[in-house]
Formats: sequence, C-alpha cells, structure tokens
Amino acid sequence: MRIRWQDRVTNQEVLDRSNSTSIEAKILQAQLRWTGHVIWMDETGIPRQIFYGKLVSGYRKQGRPRKRYKDNLKTNLKWAGVHPKELEAASADRNGWRATIRSAIGNFENDRRQRLAAARERRHRAVSSVPITEGIPCEIYKRLCASSFGLRSHMRSHR
Repeated sequence: MRIRWQDRVTNQEVLDRSNSTSIEAKILQAQLRWTGHVIWMDETGIPRQIFYGKLVSGYRKQGRPRKRYKDNLKTNLKWAGVHPKELEAASADRNGWRATIRSAIGNFENDRRQRLAAARERRHRAVSSVPITEGIPCEIYKRLCASSFGLRSHMRSHR
C-alpha cells in the first residue's frame, strides 16, 4: 500500500484501502462464532458446562465486578440483534447464525465509522474555532504555531 507516516492517513482510510475490517469487528465475529460452537456442543462437554455454569460458593471483591465473558457477550448480542434469552434458538440454525454474525459485523462497522467520523468532526471543529493569536511564525508560510514543538512538526511538512 506504500503508506508512510508523513502521509497522515487515517486508520479508517487504511482499512478501506486494504478492504479489511477493524480488529474490534474481528473480535466480535470470533466471540459470536465461538458462542455458536459452544451452544452446538454436547451437553457433557466442559466448555458448555462452564458456559452455562454458575459459581455456588466464593466471594467478590468490593467495588464494581470485573467483566466476564457473558457480560461482553450480552453487549455483542445487541449488535447482532439477538436477545440473550433467544440465543439458543437463534444459533440452532447454523446458516442463519452465520448470517446473523455477518449482519452484526456490518452493523458494528457502520456504527463505528459514524462514531469515528463524528468524533473527528468535533475535534476539527474545536481546533479550527480557536484562533492562535500568539505563537511562533513559520518563515516559509507565515503560519503561527502555538509551540516550538508544533513549529518543528510543521517544518517537517516542508521536506
């Protein structure tokens, strides 16, 4: 792809050029696929017993409980449009479950792109709305830089 750091290309543009999805979407896909495999397992399988098991004894530390696999799964099932109580019924049809996973990844990626674009817009709007009245001028373009570090960074663009 021959992208250099100086090209100042966003992560999203790199993903678009490589026709790839984000690592977050890959994790979502892997978790939903693994959950389907566990549900399809025999009831005597250890992963399935652990998946459906609950602790009978033990204690929790004070404060917010640590996130468990099941907690993350509930969040990810929202992207898939599957209610946690309907998980077994939704994953019973393997081809339907694969289609559900694909649609969940598509929904997640679209939402992630919109959130990133909105955040980027807010950042750029905030930076452009505050004029720099004092600073160090660039000798070539007469641009004012807020700090000497900013001037050095700006001077790299002249190379």
